[in-house]
Amino acid sequence: MNITLPKELEDFVAAEVGSGRFSDASQVVQDALQCFQDALLSERMPEPELERMLLEARESPTTLLTSEDFESLRRRIREAAQDVS
Repeated sequence: MNITLPKELEDFVAAEVGSGRFSDASQVVQDALQCFQDALLSERMPEPELERMLLEARESPTTLLTSEDFESLRRRIREAAQDVS
């Protein structure tokens, strides 16, 4: 596989190899891609609070959701979306 990097990234890779931290450019790219993959995977992991809530819900008795429950969820989602923007 061949890749083309912008000049600033080429310089960065060369500096990392020159520092002795990596023996060649392939190691720099492999390490960077591994970090990127780890970051993506950690984004997909449930947040501790969400995980706690899901485990708690799994152990709780089930009840049917009402239209009021769904409206409450919609309202909370809208509020959360407004907080983000």
